[in-house]
Amino acid sequence: MPKGIYKHKPLSKSVKEKLSKSLSGRKRPSFSKEWKKKMSDAHKGMKKPWVSKLMKGKKLSKETKTKMSKTQTGMKRKPFTKKARDNMSEGGKGKKFSREHRRKISESHKGEMCNFWKGGITPKNLRIRTSIEYRLWRESVFARDNYTCQKTVIRGCKLHAHHIKNFAQWPELRFAIDNGITFSKKAHNEFHRIYGKKNNNEKQINEFIGSKSSNVVQNDNIENIFKWIWSRWDLDLRNLDRSIEHYKKGIPNE
Repeated sequence: MPKGIYKHKPLSKSVKEKLSKSLSGRKRPSFSKEWKKKMSDAHKGMKKPWVSKLMKGKKLSKETKTKMSKTQTGMKRKPFTKKARDNMSEGGKGKKFSREHRRKISESHKGEMCNFWKGGITPKNLRIRTSIEYRLWRESVFARDNYTCQKTVIRGCKLHAHHIKNFAQWPELRFAIDNGITFSKKAHNEFHRIYGKKNNNEKQINEFIGSKSSNVVQNDNIENIFKWIWSRWDLDLRNLDRSIEHYKKGIPNE
């Protein structure tokens, strides 16, 4: 039959309701394996599903987009099954975006283009600390320091990137790699407890790294600690922890 010459009257509301009622409760019969294979083979090599050809070169109007948005509002997506989650996890393994690609993704979701946009109420400092530039600076500082805390010389712990000249007072040095240093979370908190969060400088860093921590045993002191412990002729192994604490506090041998 030739296409495009038969015009049908639109269905009335009552007819639509009758069709809807007659079809409600029915389940679509499941496709056989043979049928599924035929459909799969038919779509192999196609760049886009055939349906997309109908919309090729067309753009949805703002009114249509608004209607589609309203119909989806309040609808809850079904949770992914464990198999689907595993497939997504396997599919993403080993894939890494380049820095340039990550920067483009970040730019495409900034400001009004983000679905969480609320008119620009986020504080400036928070915007900077969550930006791609800040994350790249942080990663660069970690990589330079070999992911090792410069106070405790422990690698692979919970790390923080600390600004040598503090973030608020030196805006021009916020993304300077030379102005960053790697600390563990514990060491970072200890630094700010001692020196505060204002007027930080390189002298404080050198003093902090060179000083003995009251909470951490330094690697270069381990040998001296054990020499001191084993020099105590009446050492009880059950009191080993207490002996280490005595050494750190400078308590003389009994």
